[in-house]
Formats: sequence, structure tokens, C-alpha cells
Amino acid sequence: MQTGGLYQETLSAVMDVLPVFVFVQSIDGTVIFANRRFRVLFGDPGGRKCHEIFNNSSAPCPECNVRQVLADGASSAVEWRHPNGRTYMLHHGIYQDADGQVQVLGAGIEITEEVLVRNALKEKKSRFRILYERTPVMLHSVDAAGNILHVSDAWLKTLGFERAEVIGRPFMDFLAEESRRYRAAVDLPNLLETGTCKDIHYQFITKDQRVVDVLMSSIAEQDAGGRLCQAMAVSIDITKRLKVEQALQKAHEELEYQVQARTEALLRSTVKLKQEIEERKQTEDALRESEEKYSSLVENSLIGIYIKQDGKIVFANERFADIHGYTRQEVLGMKSTRLVHPADRARVEAYSKTRLEGGEAPDRYEARGITKDRRVIWVVRNSARILYRGQPAILGNMVDITPRKRAEADLRKSEKELRILSSQLMTAQENERKRIALELHDTIAQSLVTIKFTLAQKLKQMGSPEPPPGISIESVMDLIQESITEVRRIMTALRPSLLDDLGILATINWHCREFQAIYRGIGIERQVNVREEDVPQDLKIVIFRVLQEAMNNIAKHSGASRLMLTLTRKNGTLFLGVEDNGRGFDYQEALSNMSSTRGMGLVGMRERVEHSFGTFSVRSRINGGTQIQMAWKVG
Repeated sequence: MQTGGLYQETLSAVMDVLPVFVFVQSIDGTVIFANRRFRVLFGDPGGRKCHEIFNNSSAPCPECNVRQVLADGASSAVEWRHPNGRTYMLHHGIYQDADGQVQVLGAGIEITEEVLVRNALKEKKSRFRILYERTPVMLHSVDAAGNILHVSDAWLKTLGFERAEVIGRPFMDFLAEESRRYRAAVDLPNLLETGTCKDIHYQFITKDQRVVDVLMSSIAEQDAGGRLCQAMAVSIDITKRLKVEQALQKAHEELEYQVQARTEALLRSTVKLKQEIEERKQTEDALRESEEKYSSLVENSLIGIYIKQDGKIVFANERFADIHGYTRQEVLGMKSTRLVHPADRARVEAYSKTRLEGGEAPDRYEARGITKDRRVIWVVRNSARILYRGQPAILGNMVDITPRKRAEADLRKSEKELRILSSQLMTAQENERKRIALELHDTIAQSLVTIKFTLAQKLKQMGSPEPPPGISIESVMDLIQESITEVRRIMTALRPSLLDDLGILATINWHCREFQAIYRGIGIERQVNVREEDVPQDLKIVIFRVLQEAMNNIAKHSGASRLMLTLTRKNGTLFLGVEDNGRGFDYQEALSNMSSTRGMGLVGMRERVEHSFGTFSVRSRINGGTQIQMAWKVG
């Protein structure tokens, strides 16, 4: 059996090889024993008190952990930061020595690296939470039971709630009835099966009971057993877009996938060195996984995301660079004004300056942009003020709406042309009525008056025994026949009876003969390779009126000496072409100058063809003639 002295020596040797520092204090704070690790870190105690050794202070600590242990009789563990900047975990406990004296046993281990990792993780968590909450799009996360865990500020602003009103509530509470059924029956099972759902149309109910239409994309996080842990979703408000689509009756579809963000930190405290090392490893793994997840979400987003600081782009995802035609490396460090159209730069910079200064500026607005190849594009910008690397910055995202702007411009142009065409058609109708009225007055009316007076004279003569010569029934019949001929001429001008009696082919031949009888200087070549039954009945009047207008335009404006007319059918398509060798014209200029007769005639021809579900095209060069091509799908 070991003696007491030998036991003390063995215990002291064991203490000296421990990686932790161990010391014993008397109740007055004097360090009466210290192992080798203690002496290496703090020097030989030499009968000094703990506050003299640890804090280099002559006065006891205001909140002495040793006194608290002696008073409570319970062990304690605290973090302690040495003046040299290192951090230690100190453990204190009461024990009695062989003489029955009450003393305090202390032990400590350095945890500086663990504290640094923990603080870094805390900073990352705060940064990602700010990015999640302040990003100017609707984001929310739910747990396995479908209750809301996190929402972005944009989500709250869109639906009109406060954060405390939604956290912990079922996500279903904020959906319209039909969306709830779809979520439960279709979307949620699909999310559990595939782990993702993209661009699902949902209807949210705001706090004031308004309906907000969104496109929602979700991603699920599952454990190793395939069970749902939580899900994240990004929602894009499409209420205004749906209203525009209903107003225009032809919509464009595009809105894209938005960034999702989530952060999770795992930090567990433990007394034992092995548990502390394992926790640090788990914390580092969790941080790396979180960064990879958020990086993937941002980089794969269908919306351009960027951070602007000091007037330069300091962060941009691939979609942002692609919208402007640059690579990501080219965009980083670039002045943001280079990507904005000169006409909109002052407004965009004013919004950014106001937002950075804490003032009120529009969160969402439209502006023009400039691409690398100098194309002008239209984008919708969403912006918010954030702290990036400790300095104010602008976090924004953008969507390319150039196709929508082009569609709106085309619609306005079409409406303008339609108003002008309607006005010209009304004028043409009034002119035609005036012409017909004049023809009726100068021909039919005059003939009827002559017939009336002739018959009146003839009635007077019938009572005389010897009527004077000169007035006969035959002369009255000649006047009536002339009136009938004139009526037929007017009817033919309004709608040739040949079209109904003999068909389109005979009508075209008749019109060409009439045209050449009037315009003898224009030769006509015809290539009509269709049968009468090849032309649908409802297209015959369309073909005749278009051909009539085209030939009249050639006669009045082209100065041509030759006219080529073709009517063929091939592969279920009926083709009509009119070509001349005249002086030609600028087609776009003719369309823009609607007051000209040619411009109006071309628009009328095009409208007539397109209303009959055909296509209309014109090719013309100055002094190079004109070609008009029309086509209809038949059969």
C-alpha cells in the first residue's frame, strides 16, 4: 500500500500531465496548489491570490465566482477572458482536504477557438436573417406541421400583417379556400414526393380580406428517413400582372423563381473536452452547409439579384449579369449607372440616395437599362437598404419586362391604326354615299323625270282626235331601258352580280377587261391556277375587293406599264399576288402617313385580309416596283 506522501506525489504527477490547468484555493482566495499547465500559463502562484494572478489586480473581483461557490456550496462553470485576449472555461467546486479544511478546487481549459467559431456563426446567422427578412420579395418558411417559422418583410407588407401575428400560425390560414384545397390535395403531396414545387398559382387573403394572386415556388428539407423537416417558399405577387393580362386579353407569361433563404445554427455547451471539440466540428459543418444552401438558392434564381455599395456592384448573381449581357466577373466592381439608361439615371440614383439616407423611396419601380451590346431593355426593380460588411448598401432584384413593354407598345400602335382606319372608313362610306346619290340624281332621277313628263304629254294627246307626231310609246321604252342599264351599272359597281352568278374566276376576268378598257397603257398578265370550288365562298368577295383596291392603287399611283396577277392553291393554302413594275414606295412611311390614299388603301387591304384569317405582306423599292402577297389556309 502507498504511503500518504507517495500518493501525493503520484497525484501531483498526474495533474502535471493533464491538458487542463488545475489549482486549489483557500477560502480567502490564495492559490495553494497549481499543476504544470497552470504554471506555464500564469506562472508560479507563489502564495498569490486568484485576482492577483488572473487579473493582475490588487483588489478582489466585484463578482467573485469563488465566493459564490463557497456561499451556495454548488459547483459552477463560467467563461473567463484573460487580459491577453484568450478565453477559458473555468470550473469551481468545494472539497475538504485530509485535515477537514474547506477549499476550492478549480480547473480550466482554453476555448478561444470555439468562442471565435461561435461568434462567427452568430454573425453569419444574423447576416442571413437580415438577408432573409429584408429581401424585397415574399419569403416564408414552415415547419413539418405547416406552421409558419419565418417570413420576410415584403411578405408582411404585401398581406398587411405584423410579424407577431403570423409566426407560429398555420400557413393554410392565409390562403383562399380554393388554394387551401389545392395545397392539401395536390401541391403538398407533390412537395413531399419530389422535394420541390415551382410557380404554383395561389391566392393569399390579406389582413383586410383582399385577394392577392401569387406564383409560389417551394423547396422541402427532409431528414435521412425522407420525413419533412421544414419547407421554404418564395412568392411573386402577380395581382397587377393578371389585371393587365385581363385588360389586354393577350398576356405574356413570365415570372420567375425567387431567392429562398434559411439559416440554422447548432451550438451546444458541454463541460468535457471531447464534447466541446465535437460541437465545434458540428458547428463548422452546419455553417458550411448553410452557406452552400443559400449560395445555391441565390445563384439559381430566375430573378437578377445584386448588392450596390458606394455606387458600384459588389455582388451579383448570374441572372443579373445575363439580363445585361455581361459575365458575372465583368459586372462585379462596375459602376451601377453604366447599366441604367441615361434618361433614367438621375431618377434611379435619386431613389438610391434617398433610401441610403433613410428617406422614403419607391420599393418597386420600372426603369430602362442598357445591355453590353447597347440594347435598351425595360426592368422592374425592387430595392431595400441593408448593412453589407458593416456599411449601408442597396439590396435589389430585377425582372426583365422588355417583352411586356413591346406588347403594350404594339397594342397602342394597333389601337391607333384602328381609330384612324375607322375614321377613314366612315369618310369613305360618306363619300361613297355621296357618289351614289350624285349618280342616282344625274342618271336615274333625270331619266325618271323625263319619263314622267313624256307620259304626261302622251296622256294629254290620247284625248285629242289627231295627236301631234313626235311622242311615241317606243321613245318611252327607250328611256326606261336606259334607266335599267344605269341601275345595273351602279349595282355592278357596288357588288358584281357575276360573283354570285358565275363565281370568282369569271368576276376576275370581267374586272381585268373593264380595267384594261379604262387604263389601256397597263398590260395585265394573269396566272390563275385554281378551280372555282378551290375558293371558299366567304373568301370570294374578300379576294375581289382586295384585288380591286390593289389594281386601283397601281393605276392611280405606281406609273406602271405591267401588272402581274396570280391566284394559286398549294398544300391547303390559297395564294393571291399582285405585282407591278412601277415607281415603288416606302411601305413604312406610307403606313405612318395615314392621310395618304395609298397608306389608307394598304391598311384597308391588310385589315380585310387579316379579318378573314389570312396573312398580308408588301415588298416595295423606290423605282423597283411593288409586290403584294396574301395567303389563306383553306380546306
